[in-house]
Amino acid sequence: MRRARLIPLVMLMLITRSLAAQWRANVDLGVSRLEQIGIPESNAQTIGVNTDALFPRGRLTGNWLAAIASDARVTSQALGAGSVFGRLGRRAQWELGGIASIFAETKAQTASSAEVIARAYYGMPRFGSSLALGGGTRRADAGRQPLGRAIANVWTDNVAGRLGAEVSHVHTTTTPFADQNRITLTYTDASASWRGEFGRVAGGAVFGVRTSNNAIVPDGGWGSADVTAWITSRLAFVVSGGQSPQDVVRGVPRIRYVSGALRIAFQPHVWRAITPVRKSGPNLLATRDGIEIHLAGATNVELMADFTDWLPVALTKAGDTWRLERVIAPGLHRLVVRVDGGAWTAPANLPTATDDLGGVVALVGVP
Repeated sequence: MRRARLIPLVMLMLITRSLAAQWRANVDLGVSRLEQIGIPESNAQTIGVNTDALFPRGRLTGNWLAAIASDARVTSQALGAGSVFGRLGRRAQWELGGIASIFAETKAQTASSAEVIARAYYGMPRFGSSLALGGGTRRADAGRQPLGRAIANVWTDNVAGRLGAEVSHVHTTTTPFADQNRITLTYTDASASWRGEFGRVAGGAVFGVRTSNNAIVPDGGWGSADVTAWITSRLAFVVSGGQSPQDVVRGVPRIRYVSGALRIAFQPHVWRAITPVRKSGPNLLATRDGIEIHLAGATNVELMADFTDWLPVALTKAGDTWRLERVIAPGLHRLVVRVDGGAWTAPANLPTATDDLGGVVALVGVP
């Protein structure tokens, strides 16, 4: 495994930490039981690095995972993604991004891919949908191959977490041997997912099915689940397992696995408190297009948040609803509200956390 492959991730973490309004990074150290095409079932030691940065108009993500099997066989995969986004209207948003990946395995050809994806979002409080089109190239067999991708998904947020459904269609080609003609590959994946967080415990699951035009990409279903239990704000235990589908674009084979790992977080993790909703005070909803606060009888409502650089911003009144129209980056945000010049407080319907100065702020997730 070449150390040079870690350099882009290290650089991404440094850029993230110095420039981003919000960032998170963690390292996972664990053991797994793997069953992979072409490799006998075996135990493996694993290490993973993940980093994510949110900017007012963009996002950067980096992931790296390596597994060392009991027969000294090593697999390594890395992915970097970046995007910029902006508003199309009150409920709509555009996003333009790029993704690059690499997959390497002992005594096997290295696979790589690069693609550009354009996406349009439409969202309301607690519901959203998107449509994406992308294209690029991949190298996973004899020669570089073109690829195209279309993705449609919907999601909804409620007290049980986030439920989502997605359909993805991939069109590419393959040349198994240098002296053969190209073979067209098309396949469609349909999946359903859930993710939720309850105090110190978070979890998720995804199940899907694939249909394909060629036996090179076999039909069938897959599924996986994971549970994360936070021991402290910087240390968690993660258990996961299931079967992942073959990723033709990135050259990653189908894998069955069970794994356990310790997660070390560079930023303190803030979990959502399990507390009853307070009956009085403002109730707040957040989307990528702005903030809505439902509060009767007020004459002036202000908001401070990480996405306002902690500067007070006055909201506009419409009946009993106060609005702030502003593009907000997806992710977890911290904020406080002031009504009629009173004290800065957390909205009544949101969980709270202690900020870096010892005060109480509200936590709100934007999809």
